Amino acid sequence: MDNLISDAENWKKSQIICEYVGVVKESVMNGNSTIYLENELQNWAKWALDQADRLDPLKEKALNFL
Repeated sequence: MDNLISDAENWKKSQIICEYVGVVKESVMNGNSTIYLENELQNWAKWALDQADRLDPLKEKALNFL
């Protein structure tokens, strides 16, 4: 049961990170935010999405099947 709860929490965190990355990218591209320069944005977004993938138990398990 603990694994189920942990997996669900990690999946939700992964979804939140992905959504946040999308909002940050949109905000920077629209000129509404200077949190990242455009040239830094791609590196940061890739790093953040990689972290989201590491948290996502569905993606982790999919990789184990390969």
